[in-house]
Amino acid sequence: MAESKLSPRRLEAIQKQESALGLRMAGRTWQEIADQLGYANHSGAIAAVNSALTRTLQEPAEHYRALNIERLTKVLQVNWRAMLGRDADATKFCLQAIEGINKILGLNAPSKVEHSGVGGEAIQHEVLTLDARNITDAIGALTEAGVLRLEPGRESTAIVDAIHTP
Repeated sequence: MAESKLSPRRLEAIQKQESALGLRMAGRTWQEIADQLGYANHSGAIAAVNSALTRTLQEPAEHYRALNIERLTKVLQVNWRAMLGRDADATKFCLQAIEGINKILGLNAPSKVEHSGVGGEAIQHEVLTLDARNITDAIGALTEAGVLRLEPGRESTAIVDAIHTP
């Protein structure tokens, strides 16, 4: 039989996670949290805070995210002028703060890209086997197939088209 969600052990774990989140919000290190709450090492504290952020503790989690955005914004404010003056360290701090803000806000999600041919059709492709011993004939065959374009007046420029034209 599965353990009840309201069992004393689970409720104690949730309280411990709330405490871990509160300590992290107060700026404590992972190891300090682990020591204070009795986790074996800093990994236990990290797991507790992550659980608190992803489960039932939505309000404190939102507060924690907002607090971290405020902290990162302060880093930007303090270093922005120096960054504009080309200070390398300040530039690094600003870029890291922007990256952190973007991560908290979920702005670094991957873009979904779908490739298709003309009119949404499948991309048509053809494989040509060429004898590279005669490069002039190979270039001629590729040009004739419509996948290589030589631009006039540009001796060393060749453009390979990715679109097959029937």
